[in-house]
Amino acid sequence: MLSSLRWAAQSVAAGRARWLSRAAALHAGGMPPGRRHAGRAKSTMGRTACIRIDGWVCYKRGAMDSNAKSEIVKLPVSGEVTTTGTLGIPEWWPSGRRVGVVLAHDGPYDQDQALLVKLQELLVSRGFLTLRFNFPFAEAGKKRPDPPLMLEKTLRAAIAAMVRDPQNAPAHLVIGGSGLGCRVAAEAIAHGIKVDSLVCLGFPLHPSGKPSQQKADFLFRLICPILFVQGTRDPYCRVDRLQVLLRRIGTPTQLAVVEDADHALQVIKRSPRTQEEIDEQIINVLLEFLEATTPDR
Repeated sequence: MLSSLRWAAQSVAAGRARWLSRAAALHAGGMPPGRRHAGRAKSTMGRTACIRIDGWVCYKRGAMDSNAKSEIVKLPVSGEVTTTGTLGIPEWWPSGRRVGVVLAHDGPYDQDQALLVKLQELLVSRGFLTLRFNFPFAEAGKKRPDPPLMLEKTLRAAIAAMVRDPQNAPAHLVIGGSGLGCRVAAEAIAHGIKVDSLVCLGFPLHPSGKPSQQKADFLFRLICPILFVQGTRDPYCRVDRLQVLLRRIGTPTQLAVVEDADHALQVIKRSPRTQEEIDEQIINVLLEFLEATTPDR
């Protein structure tokens, strides 16, 4: 009986010592819990105070997370125009296949669009260097998108930020995004940007409710593999019209149809599906596509 009590007391003491040690380490490292701005998607990669290094703002994850980290990066676009992005860096980067993914947001959102935040966290946990960023109009809090040339310059600035350090640059590059963001990425590839593949999440094939007014001729100039993830309730892209178009495109394409999802790949009201089910479908399709199009060197 006494030996059992002694063992229990020692276990409690050891557990308390471990807890105090971890708390001391967190305090010494300057990493108290933190939260994102209210009203935006919350990222679990930045539960720490910031450390400024040569003008960069770095966020390291807490002791309960992996050693992945994120950096808030400043992107010089053109002249005095700058914007910001969030670079997610995997724990063992650079290692493995060294794949970099750049994700651009849709028009009504900014880089904290819920879908992009979820995808970045998932991709970083799987070893993908991932950058999401603001277009200048979103950085300024405006709703009207920038001119096409400015949008493409911003995407190019984001890519440049990802590959600025040759020793840590990805060996494979994938770009894309949601809605407006994936359209800008597709047009940039048509204008000469070299990538391994393109990811289109809710591609805007035509104006809302006007499927006969398709605007996608630039897709015929692409030679990289393309993944299209489309909701069946997307007013900017009728799935049957997209299927007809993809049969005419020469480059390899993959179409994943998400039932009861809208343009932002959010579940519609009165659907028997949950957002978690839709997110899981998108994530599985995306991971399979990345594995297939960015093989080991």
